[in-house]
Amino acid sequence: MSLKKLREMKKNKKGFTLIEIIVVVVILAVLMAIAVPAVMKYINEADDAKYMAQARGAFIIAEAESAKEWMSAKGTKPTEWTSSDTTKVLAELQTDPAVKKVTATINANGNVTQVVVEFEGKTATVTPNDKVVIADKTN
Repeated sequence: MSLKKLREMKKNKKGFTLIEIIVVVVILAVLMAIAVPAVMKYINEADDAKYMAQARGAFIIAEAESAKEWMSAKGTKPTEWTSSDTTKVLAELQTDPAVKKVTATINANGNVTQVVVEFEGKTATVTPNDKVVIADKTN
């Protein structure tokens, strides 16, 4: 073969070398190692926002229901109200994530001091100053 033909064959070669492919794969792996944890963090924050919104809604309903119960009580006033007493509250909150139980703590003046909202796998504690704490449920 002549030198001219070899040069022409080399020019007509198409495709990528193994080194080029390995470099691309390494770059993609590094990008994935950076991107996946960040995306998972955003997904977890979005889930927590759903739990917080649901817990705030449960707090408002628990305040209203416990106030009704506290006002209608004869003699000793209740210090706690639980949603298991009425299915109305849970029916109003049946969205994603589903609320399993709502418990309100009531002080001597009939004010709600804390509401604990139980979800499947998580628990949210809401206080009147709108502080919401989300925690994984420990069984």
